[in-house]
Amino acid sequence: MNRRLLLGLAAGGVIALAAAAYLALPLFVSTAALRGEIESRVTRATGRAFRINGPLTVTLFPGLGLAARDVTLANVPGGKAKSIVHVESMRLAVRLVPLLHGRIEATEVALDRPDIALEVAADGSGNWELVRRHTEQSGLRLPANTLFSGITIRHGRVFYDNARLRLHRSIEALDADIALTRLADPAKATGSFVQRGRKLAFSATVGTIRTLLAGIATKVDMALDADFVHAAFLGFVSSDGTAKGSASLRTGSVRDLAAWLGRPLAAGGGLGPLTALADIAARGRHVVLTRLKAKLDGMSIGGTLAADLHAPVPDASGDLSIDHVDLNIYLHLADDRPGPPPPPGPASGGWSKAAIRLDLLKLMNGHLTLSLGGLIVGHLHLGPTHMALALRDGAMEAHIDRIALYGGTGTAILAADGRGAVPSFRNTLSFTGIAMRPFLADAIAVDKLGGTGSVALDVAGAGATPDAIMRGLSGRGTAAIANGQVRGVDMGEVARTIQTILSAGATGRDATTAFDRFSGSFTIAKGVLVNKDLALSSAYLHMTGAGAVDLGSQTLAFRIVPRASIGGRMNLLDVGVPFAVYGPWTHLRYVPDLAGAMTGLVGSILEKGAAPLDLLLGGLTPAAPPGKPPSGHKPKGIGDTLKGLFGLH
Repeated sequence: MNRRLLLGLAAGGVIALAAAAYLALPLFVSTAALRGEIESRVTRATGRAFRINGPLTVTLFPGLGLAARDVTLANVPGGKAKSIVHVESMRLAVRLVPLLHGRIEATEVALDRPDIALEVAADGSGNWELVRRHTEQSGLRLPANTLFSGITIRHGRVFYDNARLRLHRSIEALDADIALTRLADPAKATGSFVQRGRKLAFSATVGTIRTLLAGIATKVDMALDADFVHAAFLGFVSSDGTAKGSASLRTGSVRDLAAWLGRPLAAGGGLGPLTALADIAARGRHVVLTRLKAKLDGMSIGGTLAADLHAPVPDASGDLSIDHVDLNIYLHLADDRPGPPPPPGPASGGWSKAAIRLDLLKLMNGHLTLSLGGLIVGHLHLGPTHMALALRDGAMEAHIDRIALYGGTGTAILAADGRGAVPSFRNTLSFTGIAMRPFLADAIAVDKLGGTGSVALDVAGAGATPDAIMRGLSGRGTAAIANGQVRGVDMGEVARTIQTILSAGATGRDATTAFDRFSGSFTIAKGVLVNKDLALSSAYLHMTGAGAVDLGSQTLAFRIVPRASIGGRMNLLDVGVPFAVYGPWTHLRYVPDLAGAMTGLVGSILEKGAAPLDLLLGGLTPAAPPGKPPSGHKPKGIGDTLKGLFGLH
């Protein structure tokens, strides 16, 4: 028993001595010498001055380690910030026994209030790259058997300044927990940060830190979550900025996301919800998206897209297919009032006075090829459309080589320029085989002209609203319509008898004028369309006309000269009864030109003699039995008939 007691006392003494030595260890360690050794080694390894400006102490609990305050690593020459890293306080704890055997087993690595300044110089070089390259050249390496129990970061800040792109970004309140055992094992980080006043949570799993630091492609799985955005990436990355894998993005509002990124957008009621999936390949700031599938504002988008992000405005190219595009959502081109267009009334509803904003054209530069299943502009509904789109500094030019439009086809060049104080536009287009009634109803709210037509147009305008653009429009064009109808007036009936014109019996909702061909050319200046060669022809009717259409106020004023044969096949007399068409184009009025009518009548009499006139005037007087005048009345002559016609007694 005595021997056992002695052994127990000896063991206890050894433990006591070890504990005493452990507790007395800080007394034997010169922190001044340790500070100098640490600063010297890190400075040589990184090529940047490393300083422990505050106290350096040896800690015993929860493990043997060091605690330092006010630690800095100097920035590269010419850097904006004084230090690339500044840590208010840091702690490193290791296990003693493994350390005595040459192994590092860290029980704690903690950084409190670190500031990290990442900078890109005008030549594109990053300050972290210079430090990493010098570290690799110096041969600084942690032993392969180094173990960690985790790294924590609290209340950190990261600053990003890019002199080449003139960008500045920063995040605050960075909290991170990094689960790391060995540099050759997978590592996982979770945490959160605040940027531009909004908190985001993140998670990331990295294949190995060692391969990542060595510039070798390393598998990563990253996600970013907030109340306004979710982004994820699964693939391979390397420290030189190369990435390849699949990415996803989801946001309830692109406008909200863009504003948070410092690029506010004004796009009418558009750019709301977005979901996107794509394969991504990136190197530096060159990004290529393939197998893109996205939904934006209800549109389905697919294809490929490449972008160079070196400039503040990305330079992009790609080939995209979109099932439909409604430009009214983004440009306020349609009437602002909800519901269907108002019914025709005594006055026009006018053009929208909502401001047109072309901010979308400033999102990127480059060239895109677009295949659209449908396109809505104003009230126009276009079918499948293929276009080549060029964007540069807020100006757009679209070459459309194939449009399906109201049963017809066409080509167009559409240009929009948002670089000036007010937007400007130019459209050159040519359409054939169009169903004119729905086309004109949707284009300018006129539904009185039907048939199959061809239109050529070259117009330009500028203005802050659709109303201002239409009032300042200029250009020229031609139109021709075959096998159609003019609704609201029977011009053949107008031409047959003056009495019909005076009684307005030739106009009305159900009245129509059928024609074989309707054509004309026009010029536009300051929003007024002028036509001088209007022509309409059919088997029984020929018509000419001239006038003007005020596109801004949506009114027109034309003088029409219809001619119809009186006497059937005998063609005894052609009477031209000119009349005026005027008013808002939603509610036109037809007024006869009596002076013109008499001029045409007298001219025909002089050409064909009095007999046809007797036939005509006979048709304007009350009918009587053959060979017998009406009871109680003497036969009327031509003079009496004319007096009665014009109310002379």
